[in-house]
Amino acid sequence: MAFNPRDVARAGRKVYERHRAEFEQRHRDKYVLIDIRSERIYLADSPEAAYEQATAKHEIGPFHIVRVGHRAAYRSRGLHGVDSRVTR
Repeated sequence: MAFNPRDVARAGRKVYERHRAEFEQRHRDKYVLIDIRSERIYLADSPEAAYEQATAKHEIGPFHIVRVGHRAAYRSRGLHGVDSRVTR
């Protein structure tokens, strides 16, 4: 079954928002991996560690990842001579 990336992000953000206050108070800068099918949440110091937790529990995704307290899990660097809006 194929998933639209925007639908995955939307579903993941919806789950994250329910827990946002607690995460930002207690787990700032950690990574939250959300299995959008089961809505299970995996919290770790790195995206890889969160993914390993999920796969150890036999989760298959699709997953949404968030870095607590940040707009995105990863930052993109500006490219010289390229409009920075492309990377947002």
